[in-house]
Amino acid sequence: MNGAKLVSADVISEKDISRYYSGLVLSDEDSSNKTFDPESFFQKQLTESDIGPCLFVFDNFETTQNPIEVFRWIDTYIRGPNKILITTRLREFKGDYPINVHGMTEKESEELARLTASQLGVEKQLSSGLIDTLYKVSEGHPYIIKILLGELSKNQMKGSLPKIVASSEEVLTALFERTYSTLNPCAQRVFLTLASWNSAVSRLVLEAVLMAAIEEPLEVERAIDTLIQYSLAEEYKSKQDGEYFLALPFTAMSFGKRKLSVSPLKIAISVDVRLLQMFGPDKVDNKHISLAHHVSTFLASLNDPLNDYKSHQHLLERIGMSYPAALPITARWLEESGDSKLLEESKNYLYRFLEVVQVDTEKASAWNSLAEISRKLNLHFDEVHALIEASQFTIVDFSELSNVVNRVNHKLGTHELVLDNKDTKTELLSKIYDVVWKRKTEGDANDYSRLAWLALHLNKTEDAHFLTDCGLEIDPENRHCQKLKQKLEKVPHI
Repeated sequence: MNGAKLVSADVISEKDISRYYSGLVLSDEDSSNKTFDPESFFQKQLTESDIGPCLFVFDNFETTQNPIEVFRWIDTYIRGPNKILITTRLREFKGDYPINVHGMTEKESEELARLTASQLGVEKQLSSGLIDTLYKVSEGHPYIIKILLGELSKNQMKGSLPKIVASSEEVLTALFERTYSTLNPCAQRVFLTLASWNSAVSRLVLEAVLMAAIEEPLEVERAIDTLIQYSLAEEYKSKQDGEYFLALPFTAMSFGKRKLSVSPLKIAISVDVRLLQMFGPDKVDNKHISLAHHVSTFLASLNDPLNDYKSHQHLLERIGMSYPAALPITARWLEESGDSKLLEESKNYLYRFLEVVQVDTEKASAWNSLAEISRKLNLHFDEVHALIEASQFTIVDFSELSNVVNRVNHKLGTHELVLDNKDTKTELLSKIYDVVWKRKTEGDANDYSRLAWLALHLNKTEDAHFLTDCGLEIDPENRHCQKLKQKLEKVPHI
């Protein structure tokens, strides 16, 4: 009820641990003997305890001077049936049976709130709405629930819980100061960046933005992992695309804002945050949260594609390397610019996407986009190649295949596409010809005439005769087949 109380660490080294244990199990006379070595004694007790099988409990293990070295020391000497129980926020080491302890459930939080309110004599003033708010603000942290109820009880259960947390310096200090002070500079900067904007942030985007500003890029990934391990940040996985998003608990954000207000990094962080904000805000409880949406939001915020792409090219490429779904989104944005240089860049993004994508529908769509961009650039061979590649998937409708054949015939007939090398011509055209030939029964007379023209380009005159006759059987009045029939009368069967 009197609020947070600061404490200082008392047992922080192997020697402190040994002395503390000796004081628990030995008389003052024995433990103060000049010849007594507490470390040797404790090490022996870990191996075989004089008082029988013993459970040694080390609480708040991260407060030791060197937790990893202390852990190794204990692990070296402990022997069954003796056992060790460690509670810690650290994850640099793992015991034989690690258990992750999370915040309380909503039901557990309610039980604690009612119990604490009863002890404070304010149970009758504890409404269901207040219980819900307590859970949301505390995120199931029992210490925070108790502190908040203590503060409310002083003011006749009136006041805003978020404001109480934000204005309660001793609470925030008690919760986070010790942990924050152990963070390296990179981890502190990542934490302050997250604290400066009340929104869920894509982990990949955050890494991409900060890696451009921090001299050691790999440190950013490790820094984020550290914040998650220390419960200073929380990580959520999108149900839409499996990407991870980061957010700070309310109390951690309140603490971070206090630190940011006096930090010399404030200006540099504000630059990074402005860039992050261009990807748009979001909430971790949004069921439709996805990185694709945020990439689209970012690109939509750019008004000068030519200059903006130069400024953000490395950022977009870094995101695309780890999140291939961003590549066709970026390609579409570049294509819409209409600039020839950016159209070439758009092609490069689509080729990179095709190197990694596994889904046939996405492959077909990417190849069709490449064909359209190549058409805009008057790259006729690239256009035809892309169209033919798009036709290789069974999901493609037959009418689309027929249209591809028609476009290929047109380009060959108008000499927009010239294939001087016979082998190249045969290999390229055969890919689409073979696909359509296998599905020719799905077509009408027009489709048969198109395939017959392609057969002629491949010097398959016998096929051309057969296809023309099939088309006329379907529709004797079809002018395309009639025209082909007249042409083929001059070409003998082979």
